[in-house]
Amino acid sequence: MPEPTHFLDPEFGPVAIIRPTSTQNGGGVASVMSFAQDGLFLDPKTGKNTGIVPLLLRLAEEADEARRQL
Repeated sequence: MPEPTHFLDPEFGPVAIIRPTSTQNGGGVASVMSFAQDGLFLDPKTGKNTGIVPLLLRLAEEADEARRQL
């Protein structure tokens, strides 16, 4: 369930950050892959991927592997 987030810029108004509990279906890699499959990163002129997906996947893999250190 989304929860209100107050630490962002107040000019944003009410926002929520949704954090998945599982990286298998809702982590960074799964999200990037879903967006790519939906055509979010296609160049409308060429109909091809804009080339950002490999970078996003690398960042998403690092995010999925990150562990909070208290």
